[in-house]
Amino acid sequence: MSSYNSNNKRSIDQVDNELLTLAAQQTDQNEQNDLNQRKKRRRQYAPMTQYSNSTNIQSESPLQTKKSKTVSDSYNTNSNSDLDFQCPSGYIKKIILKNFMCHENFEMDFGPRLNFIVGNNGSGKSAILTAITVGLGAKASETNRGNSLKDLIRNGCYSTKITIILDNSSYGSYQMGTFGKKIIIERVIKRDGPASFSLKTENGKEISHKKKDIQAVIDYFSIPISNPMCFLSQDNARSFLTASTPQDKYMHFMKGTLLHDLNVNLEHAKKICINANENMSLHLENLKFLKKDYEDAKTLVKELHQTSNLNEMKRLLQAKSCWIDIKYNEKSVLKRKNDIQLYKEKLDDIESSMNKKREKIERYESDNKLDSKDIEAKNNEWEVKDQKHQQVKDQLRAVRRSYDITKENINEAEMKIKECNDRINGLDKSIQHLKDELKKRMNDNKEQMRLEHTRLTDENKELAELLGNLSSQIQELENEERNLLGRRNEEIKQLETTIKRNQHELRRIKDGNISFLCNFDPRMEVLLKQIQANKTRFRKVPMGPLGNYVTVKDYYREWAPSIQRYLSSTLSSFVVCCPEDNRILRTLIRNCGIKANISIITYRFEHFNIEATKPQIEFLTIIDSLEFSKPELKFLFVDINRIEQVLLIKDHNKARNFLRTKPKNVVMILSQNLSNSNFGFQLVGGYRLDSVSYEQRPKLKMGSLSDNGISYIQDQITDATNQIKRIRIEYDDKIKHYQEEINELKRQSKKNNYKIQENSKQITKLRINLEKTEDTGVLTSKENEKEKQKEAISGYQTAIESLKVELNNLKEQAIPIKISYDETKNELDQTNAIIQQLNEKIEIRHRKIRKHKDDIALFTDKKLQYSNAIEKINDNIKTLQDGIEVQKENALKFASEEELIGHDLPNDQEQIKEELNKIARKIRNAEKQIGMTQVEVLNHFESVRNQYKESYAKYKSIDEALVLLQQSIENRWQNYHQLKNHTCLEADMDFRKSIRIRNFSGNLLFIEDSKSLEIYILTPNDEKVRNVDTLSGGEKSFSQMALLLATWKPMRSRIIALDEFDVFMDQVNRKTGTALIVKKLKDSTRTQTIIITPQDIGKIADIDKAGVKIHKMRDPQRHNNSNFYSK
Repeated sequence: MSSYNSNNKRSIDQVDNELLTLAAQQTDQNEQNDLNQRKKRRRQYAPMTQYSNSTNIQSESPLQTKKSKTVSDSYNTNSNSDLDFQCPSGYIKKIILKNFMCHENFEMDFGPRLNFIVGNNGSGKSAILTAITVGLGAKASETNRGNSLKDLIRNGCYSTKITIILDNSSYGSYQMGTFGKKIIIERVIKRDGPASFSLKTENGKEISHKKKDIQAVIDYFSIPISNPMCFLSQDNARSFLTASTPQDKYMHFMKGTLLHDLNVNLEHAKKICINANENMSLHLENLKFLKKDYEDAKTLVKELHQTSNLNEMKRLLQAKSCWIDIKYNEKSVLKRKNDIQLYKEKLDDIESSMNKKREKIERYESDNKLDSKDIEAKNNEWEVKDQKHQQVKDQLRAVRRSYDITKENINEAEMKIKECNDRINGLDKSIQHLKDELKKRMNDNKEQMRLEHTRLTDENKELAELLGNLSSQIQELENEERNLLGRRNEEIKQLETTIKRNQHELRRIKDGNISFLCNFDPRMEVLLKQIQANKTRFRKVPMGPLGNYVTVKDYYREWAPSIQRYLSSTLSSFVVCCPEDNRILRTLIRNCGIKANISIITYRFEHFNIEATKPQIEFLTIIDSLEFSKPELKFLFVDINRIEQVLLIKDHNKARNFLRTKPKNVVMILSQNLSNSNFGFQLVGGYRLDSVSYEQRPKLKMGSLSDNGISYIQDQITDATNQIKRIRIEYDDKIKHYQEEINELKRQSKKNNYKIQENSKQITKLRINLEKTEDTGVLTSKENEKEKQKEAISGYQTAIESLKVELNNLKEQAIPIKISYDETKNELDQTNAIIQQLNEKIEIRHRKIRKHKDDIALFTDKKLQYSNAIEKINDNIKTLQDGIEVQKENALKFASEEELIGHDLPNDQEQIKEELNKIARKIRNAEKQIGMTQVEVLNHFESVRNQYKESYAKYKSIDEALVLLQQSIENRWQNYHQLKNHTCLEADMDFRKSIRIRNFSGNLLFIEDSKSLEIYILTPNDEKVRNVDTLSGGEKSFSQMALLLATWKPMRSRIIALDEFDVFMDQVNRKTGTALIVKKLKDSTRTQTIIITPQDIGKIADIDKAGVKIHKMRDPQRHNNSNFYSK
């Protein structure tokens, strides 16, 4: 059926859907009405009250009377029961404001009936009404206080919080078992995020944070926030109280009592019904066409009955063909099941081979673990033996040094003996000469000889001092040489230990026993797993350790140790977004047993311009050499470490000179120690240079490789090896330099000794000449000196003998040390050989393990192939079996296998096909006479029949639904007019009562044709009624106030509020209006009223009555502008 569309009408399908929906709703409504009519009750509940028809008050309630009156019955009677004095649930008990508009920390308790909020302008009265509407779900535009809720946040504050406490302790409570005697509604507004709701019990337990749940509470208590007549802000109150035309008054009244909404909805329903009726004629015409097609199809079917015998034979032949195919497919299924069995046997063989391979792998891995432990033990043993070997080596070197010193002492003593012999020879000559001189007298110049004697004596003293200094220098240089040897051995030993430790670490990484995260802490992976397991507890999953996200570019790998040293504390840190996440992460770190000092940074990621603070120079910065897997981390490192202002310059002298130029945006320069790769320099300010040591374990990644720090450790091993070579060269050069200086000083000392000896000879000669006398005293002294020299020779010879004994002792002492040296060296070589053998065994097993794993992978592929083959065969079998079932169903549609017995039918598909062709030719000849094939005729008949029946049933149901809809709309229009008349009458009666307070009389006239509301007043001074617009300002304002109270009367809202009702009244009318409000609302238990006025109500009228509560606001703090600007 084609659908009908026009510019002003919907499609038939849309109309059908709407009518069916309305019919279903109408049926449900009629059933509900029948059910409600069967219930016994005295009267209907009033509209817009919180006590809906679905709310049942249990008879067991202590608030119910013995006659089992309903709450509405008790509420509307004038009896003196307790319900008259007890207010129902749903009124606002308390409001709490935090940083809302002008209120920083504000609380106010409300009474259940009439509340006055008084205070001077600017004290925050209107803000309370705004807070109530916003807290209960109103939008910012509905408050006339701004375009956004964020405008309501107090200046200088980040967020505001509104807390409204509703009473839930009396009758008509909402889920008291869940909420208790109070219902707490909270709304939080933030500057940088969406506003949020919270619905809590009286104990503060959150029940929901969804607005729809809060709206359900508000709807239950009948608090229409969106109705402008229930919560009149200053603008709404001014608009109502100053409504200039009767049409405006009429519209305010209709919207406030919801009569306007009812009218609009009924009009819309009436239009839908009219459009549906217009479209029903199209359905009827189409239904007639369908019926004619149905009758024609029945005629064609009758004509086809003549070919029934041919169809019967055709049916049997088709059945026979189907059963032949079924037998063939069943044989195919059996063959494929046999193929599956063969594949399963192959899978069992492969699984057996894989298990053997796995057992071998487990055995090899177990052996490797044992050998690794042996290697580790042998490495420890090697270190102990190496330490022992070095000690023996040092002992042997010390003995050798003592041997050399003793040898030198012997040589020196032999030289002294030679000198003594030479002196004895000289003395012999002197003695001979003296004897000769005694024989003759000499008259030489003794004064000249005395001067020469003095000069030589002074020169010897200077040479002796110089000789002592040279001896001290030689001793110091020898001590320095020994210290250099000790330092060299110590540094080399430390580096060798570092190399062994790094090699051990490298083996552990290659074996998979350690990962990159273990460089931060051995249990770091456990911590990350715990973070993932508890990620729902975090507002945002923590990020860390940060070094795991930072990579040094390949080209700048040489700077990795310097950059790591500078960023060391940050690389081990985690980043969280709030203090609560910080606390949770700190607990997880403690529970995971993390021993490292892990810092937690609370940081809010923001993107900003880095180039603005980056120095515009040609040197490299840290930020240029790094890559970040999380781009936002770059801004964190810039904020914390200022990496864009730290330069990388190799030569520290060049860096220092550059810093002295005081470059802009440069806080530090990192330089390399070209003589020691384990240390570097950090320069600040051009005069401060700090030497820092590098960490051994990598805490940031290198280049594009993810090798868990293998490259970093290999670089460390290479640097340490090169450093050992460099240390040997440097120290050998220094030792050689010291030895050259020592030899030079010894040569100078020897030269000075020779000079002293020569001078001593000359001095002796001069002294002899000066002391020459005629006696033989000098000759005697020379002979005595000769004897002393002989004694000295004897002493030196004795010393040489003792030194030779000591030399022999040193040789004997060196023999066991040399033996121990050889033994320790042999043990070291043997340990190295064992370690090498174990490493070779492990490598052989690794190759075998890889081979077996490759075999297992091949077996796995074969298993997968066989499994896929089995799965395909199973799918094929299932397809065949499903096909067989379908074939059986199709065959049974023609005939069962038992029915074919007794019929002479061919057993070959070709013969069956030939017979079917013959029958088909005969059927076609019959169909030519009809003009359609048999199948087409049957399909056409079935299609037309189904379409006609469905359309007829649909048309009938829609027609019935339209009838029900029209009746329902008529009933609703009647109810609407009755409700409207009742509401207007109730408002008019209440208006009349209100104006009697001032001895006025009058009425409200609702004119339906012009949609206007006329107010007529008769004052004591008037003879006939006048329109309210002709009254004075105060009388008019009083009349408008009476109209507002009359509008409130039929509204049945649980809470109503009015802001500055008396703004256009004089003192007399304000007092009268206040008295009117108190009289009308103080005893109203069904409605809580909140009135806001800048006037002091206590001075205007006598309010000392029960049911009235006055809230006095503090005066606002104001600046004295004259004094303020004079400061």
